[in-house]
Amino acid sequence: ALGQPYNLFVQDGVIQRPPLYRRSTLYQREDGSWHVAIFGMEDVTLQLGLSSPSFVVDRPAPFTLYTRRWAIAEHNRVIGFTPPASKRHEFTIIDRQVLGYKQGGGLEIPQNGFVLSFDPDALTPALLAMLETGRIEYEWRVDKHYGIRQAIQVGPRLLRDGELALTAHSLADEAFWIDRRRPDGSLEVGVVPSDYPDDVDRTRAGRVGAGIDGGGRLLVGVMMGSETKGVKHPELDSAGATLVELAEFLQEMGAVDAVNMDGGGSSQLFFLGGLCVVPGNRLGLQSVHYERMVPAVGVVE
Repeated sequence: ALGQPYNLFVQDGVIQRPPLYRRSTLYQREDGSWHVAIFGMEDVTLQLGLSSPSFVVDRPAPFTLYTRRWAIAEHNRVIGFTPPASKRHEFTIIDRQVLGYKQGGGLEIPQNGFVLSFDPDALTPALLAMLETGRIEYEWRVDKHYGIRQAIQVGPRLLRDGELALTAHSLADEAFWIDRRRPDGSLEVGVVPSDYPDDVDRTRAGRVGAGIDGGGRLLVGVMMGSETKGVKHPELDSAGATLVELAEFLQEMGAVDAVNMDGGGSSQLFFLGGLCVVPGNRLGLQSVHYERMVPAVGVVE
């Protein structure tokens, strides 16, 4: 009911969740300055257990790594299971935990995790013992990233060097793939388990954006919007903003780099302990203001 957080999350310099999908990231370095960049699984190494060597995802490794995006380039759709393979050994990984095992392929790929698939010859007794510890650790592949103190991966990117960064392909480029109906009427669940309209300049909704000014300081902007169709009060409810309008708003605030954080009914901002925006959830009832529970929040001191 509350959802599960996913994608890159760094806390006190430790990678708690990996960058499953290559998306924009808001991060802070040890000197306190804020930055925006794009990270993917190729930017981290995997360590199985506590004493294994580190494995790089995009170099020869003893496994194949599957996220829910793996089939889009070839099949133009999401295939939520690994390919059938009678002898392969596969492990479900979420955050830093090994949570499942299956032999023979066809293992469901979680939205908030990935699958490691091993050929029988590659799964040595030593590797199996490391996996059986149930722990996965991540390290940065490039030395300059070791100075990242905290980070959260969201997207898409809104501003880059003071200019609008959004294009018609921004959402696809950052691996957002909405739910779609198959020809038989069944639902194909996308890369994110929500209805995320794939446009940047038409759909209006509540928005939360984070920007960084020329001095490396953090700016937070929230634009209110009622998300329930048919119950908006014409005189009281905001229609929200497009992603382009959010980018322009942050640009006017002085941001030179910016990233989209969240939207819809999750667009909530508290200041000094009180809610200072009108929540977008209406529960189907006009003038009802419902504060949605969310799986993650950010606190700025």
